[in-house]
Amino acid sequence: MAHPYFAALHGVDIVLPDGRVLFHDLHETFGLETVALIGPNGSGKSTLARTIAGRLEHMAGRIERPGRSAWVEQQTGATDAPTLAHLAGLDRPLAALRRLAQGTAAEADFELVGDDWDLQARWQAMLDQAGLDESLAPAALSGGQRTLLSLIGAFCGDAGLLVLDEPSNHLDPAHRRFLLEQMQAWRQAGRGLLLVSHDRELLDHADRTLEVHAGGLRRYGGGWSLVAARREADLAAAAARLARARVERRQGEAQLRDQADGAARRNARGERARAAGGQPKIVLRTYLSREPVVAEALDKRVLRYSSLHGSPCASSRLARACHASSSTSLSLLR
Repeated sequence: MAHPYFAALHGVDIVLPDGRVLFHDLHETFGLETVALIGPNGSGKSTLARTIAGRLEHMAGRIERPGRSAWVEQQTGATDAPTLAHLAGLDRPLAALRRLAQGTAAEADFELVGDDWDLQARWQAMLDQAGLDESLAPAALSGGQRTLLSLIGAFCGDAGLLVLDEPSNHLDPAHRRFLLEQMQAWRQAGRGLLLVSHDRELLDHADRTLEVHAGGLRRYGGGWSLVAARREADLAAAAARLARARVERRQGEAQLRDQADGAARRNARGERARAAGGQPKIVLRTYLSREPVVAEALDKRVLRYSSLHGSPCASSRLARACHASSSTSLSLLR
């Protein structure tokens, strides 16, 4: 291919008709690879796929499409089509090939055929692999058979980028294997494929995966197995962070309790100390103001003792003891 990609998004915004911004500032390229696009129902996967394929307009930004893009939607196949080739979208080039074979072709038929001279052979081979007969009436086909015809038409085409929207819906296991084989052949032919699906078997064959997330795209470097492993690792990491947060919270709560208990103990000691410290301050001040009176009373007691016992030494010792006791009491009261 002339370009290293089949489609490139540059700052693309996609806005719904009601004004809701579905995607903002998307930057992405789609090259020679199979890219899976995943996300919950209603997240905008199909809208984004149709925009990339050129079926919907974007609000802002720029989309490059160096080659042709084809898109196969979820609900396909009009039951009023006259032939299976009409359902597959191949009726015009196949009719041109028949006219060329019959020698009745016009100049426009060459343009319709292009380089697809083997289109009739590939068309018939795919019908055989899918178990379909070209003579079947389109109105008699089931939903799965109409899906198959749309897929066959796309795989027979010449698009550079093929966009498939839930292609395995309505397909039985045998036809899902047929779909996977054609996807792998498309990829090996050097073309790009964008797969919108919930089918994990198909998703596991992607070269990389884009997940719709918060108005943007989350990127994974592989198929569904890698996505599932990353999700499990993310959940385990989140659980570990939650466990650490719980431990830290319990530790913080324990520290707060310890601090509260320490404060309560200090308050209790203070209360006990105040209770054991004697009288209130107003009483202590009154007592201290009477210190000269107390001293005078002590001197009188010493003199009376001396007159009764006639012992100056004893009275001197008593005076010293009384004054010492009085001084000690008063210092304590202060």
